[in-house]
Amino acid sequence: MWVFTEDGFFSTVVHEDNPAILAVRCRDIRSLLAFCARRDIDPSECVSTPDRDYPCRVIVDQYEWADYLANYVDRMNYGNFKDHCVKSGWPGKWISRLSDIWFLMATEWATNSQGDR
Repeated sequence: MWVFTEDGFFSTVVHEDNPAILAVRCRDIRSLLAFCARRDIDPSECVSTPDRDYPCRVIVDQYEWADYLANYVDRMNYGNFKDHCVKSGWPGKWISRLSDIWFLMATEWATNSQGDR
């Protein structure tokens, strides 16, 4: 699952050894530390994985992740995600990537007239 929140970009997957727990993975430590702060997770639980696709991660149970998402939705108060991220202090490069992703999804994801994706 890929998720963007005001805290950052997350790739969350079932842990390879135990399907009851999840690996919350990030490409940057800032996002992972923001997640940990919201969930009162000790930052020392974050694992550095520099040789992996996502260089940092933390292991949580599925309810921790689900509760994070539910609480995020509960406190949402914006009508435009990208503008909210600008106001939240995201780096300019991240904002540019959000625009790139928006454009790709707007132009490449939609169903065409033949019903193909």
